Amino acid sequence: MPPRRTPKGKNTKSDLAPGQTLLPFQPAPKPSPSKPQPTFEEKGLPNVTVSLQQLKSYYNTQILQPMGCTPVHQQYLCMQEKILRNFDMQAKYGPCIGPTRWQRWKRAEALGLDPPVEVLAAILTEESRDGAGVGSDLGRDSRRAYLESLLTVWGLKSIEFDTSKWNL
Repeated sequence: MPPRRTPKGKNTKSDLAPGQTLLPFQPAPKPSPSKPQPTFEEKGLPNVTVSLQQLKSYYNTQILQPMGCTPVHQQYLCMQEKILRNFDMQAKYGPCIGPTRWQRWKRAEALGLDPPVEVLAAILTEESRDGAGVGSDLGRDSRRAYLESLLTVWGLKSIEFDTSKWNL
């Protein structure tokens, strides 16, 4: 249950349910004007355009409808991060620990597994920010699966894949 808002839009500790805490949200870091950002072509990434309406439609039909309910534990995540975490947990696209989400998507496409273009759009959004997480993910490399960051926090080493053998 999200915290109630006061008339001014600010939460107070008295508005929270017992055991509920507020997460610190911060805006995405702004690129420095002195350093030009490389384009997708310079990074070796495709230039894909997917509208917000297409992302919402994909999220509603491919994630929410099969689930049958809204994921309460993801209430503070943006829709793109929810899409990416769903992609991380789909075993049919290969392992999510080790390669970046972009490498995993590219590998799945090369193997003919038809990964969704909406997932690619969300991945490219993260790549354009150089993986700097936003909101509750600030400080985490969001180009990698969330599960991988959990394993790192728990002190378990992540598996390193030799992606040069993938011939992509």
